[in-house]
Amino acid sequence: MSVTSDRLPRAAPPYPYLLAVPLVVVLLLVTATPGHAAPTPGAGDDERRAVDLLTRAMTVAGRTAYQGVQELRMWSGGELTAATVRVRNVPGRGTFVTDTRGRRTVSAAVAAQGRTTGPQLGLLTANFRIARSGAATVAGRVADVVDARLGADRLMARYWLDRATGLMLRREAFGDDGSLARRSVFTRVAIGATSGASAPAAAPPVDLGRRVPVPDVGRLHAGGWTVPRDLGDLLTLYDVRRTEYGGSEALHLSYSDGISAVSVFEQRGHLDESHLDGWHHARVGGRTVYVRDTVPRQLMWAGPETVFTVVADAPDTAVDDAVRALPREQARPGFWTRMARGFGRIVSWCNPF
Repeated sequence: MSVTSDRLPRAAPPYPYLLAVPLVVVLLLVTATPGHAAPTPGAGDDERRAVDLLTRAMTVAGRTAYQGVQELRMWSGGELTAATVRVRNVPGRGTFVTDTRGRRTVSAAVAAQGRTTGPQLGLLTANFRIARSGAATVAGRVADVVDARLGADRLMARYWLDRATGLMLRREAFGDDGSLARRSVFTRVAIGATSGASAPAAAPPVDLGRRVPVPDVGRLHAGGWTVPRDLGDLLTLYDVRRTEYGGSEALHLSYSDGISAVSVFEQRGHLDESHLDGWHHARVGGRTVYVRDTVPRQLMWAGPETVFTVVADAPDTAVDDAVRALPREQARPGFWTRMARGFGRIVSWCNPF
């Protein structure tokens, strides 16, 4: 357990989400329900075609069987974190992900069901200029390439979309300085029926909780929840879920600018820092938090009678903004001393798969 309570009911950690959410973040645009995104006013045929290609990519999971090997890469503070996973999508059953050693199987689609990312595509077209930029080959397949730019020239993301099916074969996102920040790419992929393509056993179902309409978050504020409307300049709240674990309430807040995705988990209780194997201390957003070096990044810290967990497929600046936007607890006597004593037990790497 990572969350306990001195004055509140004992709280279970938000790990049932975390088992699936990092995978969902990576697959978000290709496992979701199509939205109602539109090109910017006055857009030309090229931009309209690019938006159509991205919208098509969002429908693939519901109707197309595929399986393959995907490489995930994330750069943070100049350091590379990498993972390689096997992905299998079975229409009607879900998207199943395992690491290359066959460990933990997670049904990413379980956590994606009902989580419409149409708002993300809407944010993408609202915040960035979308355009086709040619064609390329990925994993032996011809792909249309779509760019997302800030202003006229600043490349922020690039997507490779399979011309035959629309499947997103490769994705790259760039930091504020123009350097490559995240990349996911299929190195091998087979689309359509394959021999022996039975789905792996699914992970236990993930309770998505009750959706709270974003316009109603004022009621959550009145109940003592934080729920920022924005994290920094562009990350906007687009989905709110309310659930319960072990008698302790929790919120799952989803933010995006269309390219980056940040999930924030608020859970009632207190952080039990003595049970955080696989996490280490780091300075993020001007404060010391627990970090798990995974793809995507995971961060955790104590707030006022609340534990915050952040899962971020986003550049360092956006993660800094997210941490700064959320409160932290004033250290209780002995808090940092106990953290220091436990430091030797914490490792700096843990593969989430």
